[in-house]
Formats: sequence, structure tokens, C-alpha cells
Amino acid sequence: MVEQGLDERIAQRVRARRDELGYSLERLAELSGVSRSMLSRIERAESSPTATLLLRVCDALGLTLSGLMADAERARYAMLRRAEQVTWQDPASGYVRRTVSPAVVGSPLEIVEIELPAGARVAFDATARLAYDHEIYVLAGELTLEIGERVLTLAPGDCVHTLEPVRAYDNRSAQATRYLVVLTAEKR
Repeated sequence: MVEQGLDERIAQRVRARRDELGYSLERLAELSGVSRSMLSRIERAESSPTATLLLRVCDALGLTLSGLMADAERARYAMLRRAEQVTWQDPASGYVRRTVSPAVVGSPLEIVEIELPAGARVAFDATARLAYDHEIYVLAGELTLEIGERVLTLAPGDCVHTLEPVRAYDNRSAQATRYLVVLTAEKR
């Protein structure tokens, strides 16, 4: 696959933003003072716009030029193969934490895979934890969570969503438990 050039990514972002706002090319031309034909050429990546022209388009679309450029420069995909994923083992509980998500600047998501040994418990000081919007999905085994005053036991295929900190992850079974934690990187 050939990586798209910056002009193509700018074209896609301009078109996507115009569509989000429900603007026709005519409406964007009125708001920006850029001709409909030039806007069409920009959106088809047939023209590399000047900074002045692009700034007028950005103003009409409610975007900053730097924001448009940052979005256009951001990679459209990133892949991290399992062999490249960073793992860490907690010396106290023996749990293994694998960072599944590729490091992508600007991505609000993080996916982590955890293997919690049989009988292991990981507890957190609730006062030191930040509240993240996250989901926990059990792949194998059984997982007991303490969320606030609630205690929930999850089986394979079960998923819980919480905005509250999880005070403890507990594997009360005789086999290892594997689960995914999907969370936003932004504090809620």
C-alpha cells in the first residue's frame, strides 16, 4: 500500500469537515471567499493550496491551520505486532501486563491485556487512582472486581464499563485469568 501524500490527506480532512458541517461546495465558497472550482480541486488533491488560501478555508470550516495540518500529518493507521508489544510483570502478584495498543499521538484509547495468575489479587489505593472511562472484557477465566462498594464477578465474554476506579482485580479461581482493559487516556 502506498502512503498518501500530505495534499491527499488535507483534501480528505477538508472534505470530511465540510461534510460534517453539511456545507455544499457553494456554501464553503461563500464563507471562505475561495472559488467553488478551487475548492473542488483542493478536495480532489489536484491543487496544493497556498497558506493564505488554506487559512481562509480553515476559518470557514472552524478549524485552525495548525489543527488541520496536525490531523493531516497524523498517520492513518498504526500496527503493533504481538512480538513487539511491551510486557511488564508485577513482582508482587505475578500479573503480566501487555500493552496492545500502538503508540499513536492523539489517540484517546489504550488497550491493555492482563494475565492474572490463579489466586492473585491486585489492589489499588482508591485515593491515588484517577477515574478513567474504561471497559474490562474477560477473555478466559474468572475475574472479580471491586468498584466502589460493588463486587462483580465476570466470566469469559462478560464486559463491564465504569467511570469509577477499580479498587481491586481478584482471581479467586484455580486457573489464570486473561482480560482486556480498554480505557481513554484522558482523565474524566
